Amino acid sequence: MPTTTIAPLRAAVAWDPRFAARSAWLAPLAPVAALLADCADWPAIDLLDARLGPRAGVRFVASPPRPPRPRGRAARRRVEVDPTALYDARIVDEGAVPTRARSWHDLLNALVWATYPRAKAALHARQHRIVQARLAPGMTRLPSARTREGDTIAMLDEGGLLVARDRPLLFGHALAEGLLLDPAHLVGRTVAVDAPADDLAAVDAAFAALLRDDARFADPSELGRLALEPS
Repeated sequence: MPTTTIAPLRAAVAWDPRFAARSAWLAPLAPVAALLADCADWPAIDLLDARLGPRAGVRFVASPPRPPRPRGRAARRRVEVDPTALYDARIVDEGAVPTRARSWHDLLNALVWATYPRAKAALHARQHRIVQARLAPGMTRLPSARTREGDTIAMLDEGGLLVARDRPLLFGHALAEGLLLDPAHLVGRTVAVDAPADDLAAVDAAFAALLRDDARFADPSELGRLALEPS
């Protein structure tokens, strides 16, 4: 995640149904995390969809398996990028969020969706526009670097903190993953929202409105930085 400090995370960590109690920073996600508290093991993707999808306003679906690496002549053939199969395109066009099984990163992303559905929808609609604007017919790979606007939106998605009247609230799902798995030296990227911190629906709506304003978030310099102290 560009310029947001997330330490390398362990690939496999056991399921813990009480994970939201590990850090006070995870408090915004606790109400929806409670919907999974009866799971003795990792919740299946269809269960995530059944319990979180109605709140999130999207469907959580299994990520497609990675195709095998081509060899020989097939490796020399270039396959054109399918713009409809890209991550943000599937969210915008199908209302489907590709999700990996037994993944803290993707499970926490689902919890953020269920907590801030309007903001997540606005964020991925904007990411979709940014990516689509850079695609040209016949392209066989995505651009290797993001635009400055794309960097900013990605930083918020992965490591965002919403400062609601001086109180920072967790938004970024990679930041949440860091709090669970490797909480040392985490730094979030902050944006102020005009809403009471104890009304997450209002925070969600306020942040969504900011994300729909194309004059905002054109450059990472607009975002503040806040180190997260362990709690």
